[in-house]
Parts: sequence; structure tokens; C-alpha cells
Amino acid sequence: MKHYIAVLAPLPDGCWRAHFPDLPACSADGHSGEIAVSRAAEMAAAAIGKMKLSGSVPTPRSLEEIHADKAWASQQSFNWKTAVVRLVPVTGAD
Repeated sequence: MKHYIAVLAPLPDGCWRAHFPDLPACSADGHSGEIAVSRAAEMAAAAIGKMKLSGSVPTPRSLEEIHADKAWASQQSFNWKTAVVRLVPVTGAD
């Protein structure tokens, strides 16, 4: 099972949004970081299943590579100063 980095961002209403930078369509909100990560991981597993059919499952990047990806952070209006980073196993990503 591969592990992907999830980046969590606090939302103004006190909730959290979990992003998988290597899996762009996989982000989810939750009242806690744990819930947001769990929901995003479910989306990631489904997305990986579809990607396997086309043979194009992305290789997980390191935190340094993700942090250097200024385009990703800009697209998300993301602030690294308030972020929480977590390594998450994604079902089906092997």
C-alpha cells in the first residue's frame, strides 16, 4: 500500500480541509482533521482505482517536492504556516 501526503488546512468556520496534492481531485472537509482525512482518503482510493484502469497512478512525492510546488499552493490559496501534514495510506495504491 502506498502512502500519500495529505495537507490539512483550517477553514474559517473551524472545520478542516484535507488535500492530497498528488491526487488533485481528492480533497474533503470535516469538523476535525481526522474526519477530513478519512473522507479525502476514501476519495483517493476511488480515484486510484480509476487511474489503475488507464495505468497512470501518480508516484507519491516527498514533502519537500510538494512544498516546492508553488503552483499547487497558489491554486489552493494555501498557507503553509497554518497547515498540518500527514502521511496517509491509500487503499488500492500499490
